[in-house]
Amino acid sequence: MRQRRACGHMGVCRGTVRHRPRPEDPLDVLIRGELQRLSGRHRRYGTPRMTELIRREGHRVNHKRIERLWKLEGLPIPKSCSPCAPSSKFDPRAAVTRLFEACNLRQEQVVRDLLADDFDIVLFRPGGFPLATDVVRVVENLCRFYEFGGKTVVSVGAGGGQLIEYGRKARKVIAVDQDTESLKQLETAVRAKGMPEIFELVHSDFNEFAARADVVLFEFCLHEMTEPLSALEHARTLAPDIVVLDHWAGSKWAFFVVEEEKVRVSRDAMERFGIRSEERFEDEQRFDNYDELLAKVSVQGPVAIERISPFRGVSNIVIPMVYGVALL
Repeated sequence: MRQRRACGHMGVCRGTVRHRPRPEDPLDVLIRGELQRLSGRHRRYGTPRMTELIRREGHRVNHKRIERLWKLEGLPIPKSCSPCAPSSKFDPRAAVTRLFEACNLRQEQVVRDLLADDFDIVLFRPGGFPLATDVVRVVENLCRFYEFGGKTVVSVGAGGGQLIEYGRKARKVIAVDQDTESLKQLETAVRAKGMPEIFELVHSDFNEFAARADVVLFEFCLHEMTEPLSALEHARTLAPDIVVLDHWAGSKWAFFVVEEEKVRVSRDAMERFGIRSEERFEDEQRFDNYDELLAKVSVQGPVAIERISPFRGVSNIVIPMVYGVALL
């Protein structure tokens, strides 16, 4: 019997009979497994937030693919993501703000409730970031704000070498730091990035340093200086442009590391000196667990240790950080 006649008797389309299903994309299989794992961990997350998490794990996907696989897995749509849900949606930053205020007011029961409820959702660490915050994004924001191309830069606080990628565009970078160990780390980072001909390392107190340049860049260090206004005045003798990359007022991270007063003083110094333009950014400090957070802030003293005590026993910690770039 011919196929046409057989399909006619069965009442099916010949194209359906001839169709041979393609094997499932291996990436789809992998992502479906990740969605099952992540949905169990983040019960309030919908497809937009899951798309972001999957991307942070290194997979190049769009939201439509995640939505399709989400439906295939039969995963429930969180109430907060449903079109019929109330307009008040869960806000991770608002939850951290509530914790910040509760710590400030020493409302211990509120802190415990937050950690037991909201923070199983808020506190996560996306895979793939070797440092506490996304330094790639910080460098991108810095280079978008100020053009370093072809310029001689005096970099203050560059020791450690986390942000040196901006130097690829510069003609020369003179990195000034009085910490010998930090300069060794910077030298290692510069060699690893293949930029030893661009960077010149100088072991010196910045206030005693003298060399002409096009711009002086303060890398998250102005707030640490005893007299930030004097440092800015000295920088003006070295270059016509001064760029300050530092913590900004209102940063929760500055509160937890007991630097909110230092940030306020450095901000006052910049305003007195004169700000030509500025831009504010929001980021996060991420830690796998309390011990990692403790190792980061313990050098700040007992007050910082007390402020992070609500995180004891918590894993996958995220604390919002506000920073900015200003041209003086």
